[in-house]
Amino acid sequence: MSWLAPTVRLVRWWSLLVPVVAASVLGGMIRAHGLRVPTTVALYTAAALAAAVPASLDDAAHELLGPMPTTWRRRVLQRLTIVVPAVAAAWLLAVLAMLGVDGDPMPSTVGVLIALGIAAWCIAARTRPDIAAAIGAATPLVAVATQWRLTSDGRLGVIPRWLDYPWLTAIAALGAAAIATTDPAASLRDIAGRLAHPSRTPDAK
Repeated sequence: MSWLAPTVRLVRWWSLLVPVVAASVLGGMIRAHGLRVPTTVALYTAAALAAAVPASLDDAAHELLGPMPTTWRRRVLQRLTIVVPAVAAAWLLAVLAMLGVDGDPMPSTVGVLIALGIAAWCIAARTRPDIAAAIGAATPLVAVATQWRLTSDGRLGVIPRWLDYPWLTAIAALGAAAIATTDPAASLRDIAGRLAHPSRTPDAK
């Protein structure tokens, strides 16, 4: 557990605090007028909190730590072990601050938004690690923005896309993240090791 303390220090905790404070203030203002918090506000609050997960994955020491025994995927998982529970707690606080939100607390929606952000960050980090955090953080916000359309009476309506299949979308996104964080160099080293030491392979005579 020697990784825990330095990893906690790397997390951008302000990115969790800001949406919770904003939701508390906005929810309080809306409820002060005797109104219910619109689903739109709740969805964008969830997206803002989900955006904190890929934002916290920014690893400035990726190139420096590349030769270390700890793989890139393990470092990502260590960061997620800290951040994801914190985001879940922050969402609970936001829901409490927005008492009276139309619909349910949307745990599946928050989960799929987090998964989409992680996947976008992992894929972008393969080729553009310098902007991967920005791409990952923008993905939940864009995903929510694409759900809305104007109905015939001029109101905002939800387009039934990933909101109808949240867990399927989350599984697909996390699968893409797992593939993206595979270390190709490690695989090549394994192949080279087998070729250099054929006696260690199961088929060796």
